[in-house]
Amino acid sequence: MQKEKWIDEILESIDGIKATDTKNISWQTIQQRMNAQPQNYFFETKIKWVAAAAMIVFINVSVLWYINQQHTQPTNNLAVENMAKEMGIENSYNY
Repeated sequence: MQKEKWIDEILESIDGIKATDTKNISWQTIQQRMNAQPQNYFFETKIKWVAAAAMIVFINVSVLWYINQQHTQPTNNLAVENMAKEMGIENSYNY
């Protein structure tokens, strides 16, 4: 009984509420957006993919250049050769 009374009080409290009217301006903007031509995002995404590919190529080229520079620089093996002479070891660079 008390539960039904509580439900009735809630239902009676919403008796004076009116539905809101949509503004004419908002309805016009919705219609304009629905009728508008879809924007072409193809070029924007294409530019992003080209930029990403260019960065990947740049990173790969710079890594290859760095590795090539390390292998072409003469190595200083003087300390290794002196230690090998002291220990009586013949040092060969046949890896």
